[in-house]
Amino acid sequence: EMNRLHAELRGEMDGLRTELRGEMDGLRTELDGKMDGLRTELDGKMDGLRTELDGKMDGLRTELKGEMDRLRTELNGKMERLRTELKGEMAQHRAEVKAELKSLEMRIYTALAAAVGLIKTLDFLIG
Repeated sequence: EMNRLHAELRGEMDGLRTELRGEMDGLRTELDGKMDGLRTELDGKMDGLRTELDGKMDGLRTELKGEMDRLRTELNGKMERLRTELKGEMAQHRAEVKAELKSLEMRIYTALAAAVGLIKTLDFLIG
């Protein structure tokens, strides 16, 4: 009788194991399906985010390029104004230097003429 009970229990345990394996396989298949679905959903969301990010980056690049062009134009304008201002100042200084040189030439000429006159006077007096 023990052997029969033992065989019966073993049969029931084998049946339960088979049933449990079947359920585990079913759950594993279901879980794999859900995981695949989540991966697909996540991939879709990631693609959407990449597309959105690419669009924003393109917008920022365009905005940055526009700002850089505006700053470059502004800087070029300021540089041109400075060049013009500098040229004007240089011309003014050049004119002042020329006038000063002319004045020095006249004073040197006057001093030389006075020196020549003095030499002639001394020559006359000595001579």
